[in-house]
Formats: sequence, C-alpha cells, structure tokens
Amino acid sequence: MDTLLNLMKSHRGVRNFSSKPVPRNILQKIIEAGSVAPAGAGIESRHIIVIEDAAIRHAVRTTCEAGEITWVESLPPSARKRILETPGFDTSLDYLEKAPILIVITTRPRDPEFPYAVESAFLSLGYMLVMVEGLGLGTITYTPSLIEDLADAELRRILGLPDGEAVQVMLPVGYPEQDPLMKPVRKELLNVYQDRFGQPIQF
Repeated sequence: MDTLLNLMKSHRGVRNFSSKPVPRNILQKIIEAGSVAPAGAGIESRHIIVIEDAAIRHAVRTTCEAGEITWVESLPPSARKRILETPGFDTSLDYLEKAPILIVITTRPRDPEFPYAVESAFLSLGYMLVMVEGLGLGTITYTPSLIEDLADAELRRILGLPDGEAVQVMLPVGYPEQDPLMKPVRKELLNVYQDRFGQPIQF
C-alpha cells in the first residue's frame, strides 16, 4: 500500500511530451483503469474518447484556448489577477496537441436518467491518473473553460457529441520530454477534519 501511496505522491503535471509513441497495450491499460472505476448508482454514464488524429487534437486545442481566454477575461479583476499569477497557469494549451494521445471523458450532466454522471467521470479520471503514473507516462488534467455557447458548440462538433453530452475533463498522455520538475512532497494533510468542519484530524 505504501508503494501505491508513494506513486500518488510522485505525480507531477507534464506539459512537454516527446514524440515517442505510446504502445497500444499500454494505452489499453489506461483506458481499462478508467472503465473499471465506480459509477454512481451503478449507472454507466461516462464515455471515453481517445484522440490520436493530429488534426483533431489541433482543433480541440484552438477551441479550448479561445474558451480559456474568454473565461479569464470574464473574471472579476481580483480573481483574474490571482489566476494569472498562479505558477504554471497559461492560456496556451499546446500540450493538448503535442501529446500523442488525448483522452476526453464526456457525460450527460443534465440528464435525470444519469444522476451521478459528473462524479462518475472524475472517478474515472482518478483511476487513469494513477495508471498513467504507474506506467511511467506523463499527463496533466485539463477541464475546458467554455463559457461561450459558440466555443462549446464547436468542441461538441469536433468530437461528434450527441445532444446533451458534454466534455468534463481531458488528459493529454505521452512520455515526458524530460523529467518533470520535482516539487516538495506535501506532508501536511490540508483541509482534512475530524468529525466536524474546521476541527483538524490527528494521526
């Protein structure tokens, strides 16, 4: 169990990918990990799209970049300043295109037939993140900031999504171009409480 925990602690976001292809059997393991994650109420509502076509990855990138810029500009000045000063934040999303594989998880978030669709999508994300790390690949999570109907419609068109289906999260996956910069391992359990909110837990 310590090995698994250390694997999770070692995860670092990767934005620069090599051109080395990801073997098909490795990709299959990542997708299987996402597919076996728990589904809310036992209802399978998530869909996983594996994008290897370079033209589609480019189209997804440019659409998401437009949405990201619009989102940042829509923020109140104080929030915009905080976001722009966040280390590593950039409206350039070239990693969505540079990674040889782009995994997109979609759901039907407003369909009452699938009450836990969004939660199920992010459970799949967690399982895939651990598998990617364990297989020696790199990734970084991206959630589209598509606040404009036009940008959202364009992304849905590119991916061929049916009505009601929406992108929840993307995972660009590939071999890191270089070892990701190591950050200090977080040793504190932040925002974890005992019994009631605000009461620190002790171990």
